[in-house]
Amino acid sequence: MKVGPTSAGTFDARVRQLVEYLPGLTAIIRPLLEARAAIRSQFVVLHRLLLDLVRDDPVCRRFMTVPGVGAVVSITFQATVDIPQRFTSSKAVGAHFGLTPRAFNSGETDYTGRISRCGDALMRATLYEAAHTLLTHTQRWCSLKAWGVRVAQRRGLAKATVAVARKREKIRINSVHPGYADTPLTEQRFSDPAVRQALLDRTPMGRLGTALDIANGVLFLASDESSWVTGSELVIDGGMTAQ
Repeated sequence: MKVGPTSAGTFDARVRQLVEYLPGLTAIIRPLLEARAAIRSQFVVLHRLLLDLVRDDPVCRRFMTVPGVGAVVSITFQATVDIPQRFTSSKAVGAHFGLTPRAFNSGETDYTGRISRCGDALMRATLYEAAHTLLTHTQRWCSLKAWGVRVAQRRGLAKATVAVARKREKIRINSVHPGYADTPLTEQRFSDPAVRQALLDRTPMGRLGTALDIANGVLFLASDESSWVTGSELVIDGGMTAQ
């Protein structure tokens, strides 16, 4: 039976049309189609549960700011890494997922082979899919995509995809430490002239911060311009703690 070009939504109707006048084949195909429909409906339910879980998880939402990373990739990565403190560095994460190349050393023999493929195969496949999406579907350019495209031009798309998947493990970790700022949450507290003046006297910049001041610092850490910044503590308090 040749189904021909179809989609996930039209597959059922197309198959039923082909077996309409074939009672023997219909008796075999109909239960399979009903089982497929039940699985698809349950998949939708489970996918919605996953989206709700990711939506309320700040770590997953941060992962999803990376181009090519969606809900499934972010929650799979978080669940697989589990406790980040058990890895001494970001390079160790790539080795844990089997994305680092094998090394052969014996006497005068010393060469590098393909990736080891150790560790969690599902996580490795998920990262590969995310890397492939970044290189082939994502329209927005970033330093990671530009690097991957250059590798693809030299070594081919398959090897570039593996390289990008491995490079994604090098996650930068920085923190932002804001000072006193005028926001709707602090409006009532800072409305007291005495309290406000006391804070201004302690701030070398002579004013309280704003939400935009804090947001600009976060935006810098999230941008490609800070690609070599990791392990830093960005203090945005008008110089108060530097005194």
